[in-house]
Amino acid sequence: MNTLSRRDVLALAGASLTLPSFASLTPRQTVGGEIVFFSDTHVMEARNIDENRAMMERIKTLTQAELAINGGDVTEYGWEVDYRAYGTLLQEFGIPTHHVPGNHDVRWAPLGGKIFRDRLGDAYQALRWQDCHLLLLDSTVPLSHWGHFSRAQLRWLERRLQAIGKSDPVVLTMHHWVGRDQVVIDNEEELLTVIEPYNIKLILTGHGHSDLFWNWDGIPCLMNRGLYQGSWTRLLLPERERSLVVERYRKEQDQLEVVATLPLARSSQGKPIWAQSGLVLSPGQPLKRDFPEATEGRWNRGVWQPLSTIQQETPTIQGLHRLTVRGNDRIASGFVTVRNESSPLRQIWNAPLPGEVMSHLVSQQGDIFVSTFSGHVLRIEPGRGIARWQTQLEGVCHGTPTIIGDRLIQTTLDGHIVCLALNSGKILWAKQFLAPIPMSPTVVQDTVVFCAGDGKFYGLDLISGQNKWTADMPASKTAFAQSRAATDGNLAFIGAWDSHLYALDPASGRTVWRQACMDRTFAFSPAIGGPAVAKNRVVVPANGNGLFCFDTSSGNKLWEVTAEEDKYGHSSPLILGDSIYVGCLGDKGQVRKVRLQDGKEEWVAETGSVIYDSSPTAGPGFIAIGSVANLLSVMDQSKGRILAQVSLPPGHFLSSPLALGNRLFAATFNSRLIGWEWRP
Repeated sequence: MNTLSRRDVLALAGASLTLPSFASLTPRQTVGGEIVFFSDTHVMEARNIDENRAMMERIKTLTQAELAINGGDVTEYGWEVDYRAYGTLLQEFGIPTHHVPGNHDVRWAPLGGKIFRDRLGDAYQALRWQDCHLLLLDSTVPLSHWGHFSRAQLRWLERRLQAIGKSDPVVLTMHHWVGRDQVVIDNEEELLTVIEPYNIKLILTGHGHSDLFWNWDGIPCLMNRGLYQGSWTRLLLPERERSLVVERYRKEQDQLEVVATLPLARSSQGKPIWAQSGLVLSPGQPLKRDFPEATEGRWNRGVWQPLSTIQQETPTIQGLHRLTVRGNDRIASGFVTVRNESSPLRQIWNAPLPGEVMSHLVSQQGDIFVSTFSGHVLRIEPGRGIARWQTQLEGVCHGTPTIIGDRLIQTTLDGHIVCLALNSGKILWAKQFLAPIPMSPTVVQDTVVFCAGDGKFYGLDLISGQNKWTADMPASKTAFAQSRAATDGNLAFIGAWDSHLYALDPASGRTVWRQACMDRTFAFSPAIGGPAVAKNRVVVPANGNGLFCFDTSSGNKLWEVTAEEDKYGHSSPLILGDSIYVGCLGDKGQVRKVRLQDGKEEWVAETGSVIYDSSPTAGPGFIAIGSVANLLSVMDQSKGRILAQVSLPPGHFLSSPLALGNRLFAATFNSRLIGWEWRP
């Protein structure tokens, strides 16, 4: 653990505490125990520079801070030029500053996470500020805006808190908020379980761009607006006082105002008002259970309601539901299983995985193949959920396994691309690139085609892994891809963050054609929802509400459609016969069926829960898809009628389910793979 007293800070002169690649900072003479917390600087080359600089000047004028913490969204897009601009600001600021990453730092650039670590330090770390411990946590997900604490980080946090002990005061910092009505970190309850035995005095967050102060199970939580918006916080440990003073600055008042004074001694909070799992109910059955001290409750991520209402509104959707109750500044939760004997979906097994899953589940030879954030690739026997083999790779597996014949290709976010033997999981060859590879390659005529985060297309020999060719994308800050590539057997199709769909010649890497999709800003790109190919047509969605169809050979646009209500966005299309099935982005969780011929809408189904990266899979007569809030939905192929829904264990559902005959499988950030049998 780093230990930072006032004397240590002065001695270190700040250089090792901030940006290793930037010039050393000049230390400021400081007295008293003060640190400053700000967040959401959102720096880019020509934006938010002057506004942040003005606030940094106010910090230096109004405080004698010896240390600052930036709570994430340091940059706007995570590009190198953004970090350079921020580095200049830090040099002028002169106060040693530590950082946690925010979603903007990792969302828009595959190199964003690496640049953050190289320039700003570890994504999570422990510091010592006089009598108080500062634990800086990473709540980000690579190439996503959702929040999640990795299992490795939670284990680190648990060990760190055990070493600190139950008496010393602790302040936590993270980018995404916790303990508010809208859940953005899927496993915030796991965090609460880890920290509950310890003396957590305050949680500092950003992300919401609001000046807020709230209570989460007895733990005060604070959020600022962005620094560029004129808000920041000072923390003081007055001499001879056993308290932590929290003050907020807002530019409208141009002064510091006390938000809270928190005793450093651990308070006696008592036991949780309720924390019990194992209840089994029928759909809609009233919950006959008392919850002492509780006044409100909610199911899963829903709206808080009076407890009496919650007790009468047991969910009708089968599966596992989290019931959370609160009262007297305390909060507790447990799980209730809703068992629907008439549901056509019957769970057959629930198996642990070594890590979270964001990639699509795929099948070959009747088995399931899955890759995880822990770097594992597994081959699962679908009858019992047992792994036939699992292979550990270096780095996070963000992309979906690509299977061709008896080989499996897997990419990782640390720049590896690996070929495994399908039957054994043995590594046949592996190559390391200098940039992350978030996308899933395609194989065309024995050539593995993909794009790395360095703005280049690559073609590797399937058998040897040797490089056949390299081709540059048009130069831009968004010259990379993250979705699955596709092929018609002649060309490789890749949707990129530069708002274009590419068709590449697998023999040379030559761009045969390049077509714009939602060419207004890079954020409206065909880069998350991958292309699908059938009948000489390639179909791709672009975030920003566009579904596009091109001729595979010429690249001519055949049609373009938009959607009412929920919009075409991140979900990859599935082509079956003459129809396209695709999820849409919006609060209604809509799935659409449109005609391949002209994009005309055939039906719209509503799952009732936001769909993000998850894409449809097809079984006998049904379509299935996942919603972010751990909901699996099954609908009729012909009419779109919802046939069944299942609430899965808590964990963002960004991956795509898999149908194998009359069986359906799904995996989420919960690190579980679950199998059901379909009995209509």
